[in-house]
Amino acid sequence: MTVRDGHAAILTRLEELFGSRSSFEELMARAVSHDKDHAAWGNIIILLANRRDQETWTAAAALRTHPEPSHRSFGVEVLRLTHLFDDSDEGAFAGPALDLFTDWSTG
Repeated sequence: MTVRDGHAAILTRLEELFGSRSSFEELMARAVSHDKDHAAWGNIIILLANRRDQETWTAAAALRTHPEPSHRSFGVEVLRLTHLFDDSDEGAFAGPALDLFTDWSTG
């Protein structure tokens, strides 16, 4: 079922191809309605991480205190991949990632 039920992942990919930008909240809702092994989870996290913008970073970081573990996990994965995929010379997310993850690990 995990492999074959990829409708949310397909919808997300089609939106991207046609230039429709879904909100962070909408994409997160699609992802967390499945487990972490589902295609939608990974595709949505990668899509958000590739946005590399402050709006996405802020929304993901705000999940740090969310009562649901799946939302916290989603947020940290978006942040981790945003930093990992940031190949710019400035490393815009390196400092914020260090600060956030250090604080997160002690919380």
